[in-house]
Parts: sequence; structure tokens; C-alpha cells
Amino acid sequence: MLYATPTNIILASESPRRRDLLSSVLGTIQISRPSFEESLQVGEAPAKYVERNSFGKASSIAQLQGPGPWIVVGADTIVVKDGLVLEKPKSQSDAYQMLKSLSGGCHQVITGYCLLAPVGPAVIKHVVTQVYFLELSDTLIQRYIDTNEPMDKAGGYGIQGLAASFVEKIEGSYTNVVGLPLAQIVRDIEEIDSRFSRA
Repeated sequence: MLYATPTNIILASESPRRRDLLSSVLGTIQISRPSFEESLQVGEAPAKYVERNSFGKASSIAQLQGPGPWIVVGADTIVVKDGLVLEKPKSQSDAYQMLKSLSGGCHQVITGYCLLAPVGPAVIKHVVTQVYFLELSDTLIQRYIDTNEPMDKAGGYGIQGLAASFVEKIEGSYTNVVGLPLAQIVRDIEEIDSRFSRA
């Protein structure tokens, strides 16, 4: 592992992509399924939405923990196109409409994350990445949907999979598009680790 931490890291997510990202640099982490229902409120800004969701997920796990040392990581990722929040598609038709709307343009991927520990205040932030798609033909969109890859991913695509060929360029964190802004989260985990040593 790249970063050594004596703290028990608990990921409040069953996403294999988030698990793989975090464990790749921190080693063994604990996975817990959060008990929090996501629901976009009327008029809620996308960044506030993902921050609220990440806090809710992390809180549902943190309240079950003992005295520590531990850090719970909660996260939520959405795709935003022209102010419209695109979460996971509910059907193949939904996935088609999402991908059609992203074709040939720029959209934002926003991940909110929350770090909770028994020492110090909560860390609640969000990271935005600009993603530019090539023009996608109807045939290509349908072929992609037929692979079933879009169905469990915000915006209906996974940049780490077959949809990598759709992306002309990105501005910002690549891992943020996958599901976790890794550089920012690891930096904040290291800061919380230092709180334990001072406690």
C-alpha cells in the first residue's frame, strides 16, 4: 500500500469501484452498506445534494462504531448536464436518453464526500470534473446499452469501462469520475490521522 494509516477505514458504500480505488492506496478497508435513502429535494443545488447524501451515508455507519480510531468515508456521485441531475438509469430507455443528452457536449461529474471520525469535525466537500463526449451515433449508444454496463452508473456510463472511448477529454480529477476524488480524500484522511496522534 502507498499510504500507511493505523486507522480503521470504513467505506460506507458497496460500490466495487470506490472500494478498489480506496484500497489500492490504503490497503485493507472495511465495507459497510449505508442505511440512507437518497432523494433530491426541490430546488436543491447538485453540489449540496451530493454533500448531503455523503453525510447521510457516513452518519448511518458512524453511529454504529465504537471509540476508534476509525474514519468512515461516505460518497455520492452524480452527472449534471445543463443543470439537470442524471443519476443511475432506471431502464434501458432512460439510459439511452441520458447518453443521447451527453453526446457531443460537456457535462459535469460531481462527487460529494464526507469523512467522519470520533475526533474533530466532519469533513464534507465536493469535487467537480468537466467531461467532454464525442458525438455518439444511435447505433453506438444502443450497442453500449446492450452490454448492460450503463445500468448501475450515474449518467449511464462508466469512464473506466467501455465508455472510455466516448470521452474526448476531461478537466479535473479522473478518479472523481470513477467515483472518488482519490487525491483529495487521501489528503483529508491523513489530516484526520494526525488528529488521533494529537488526541
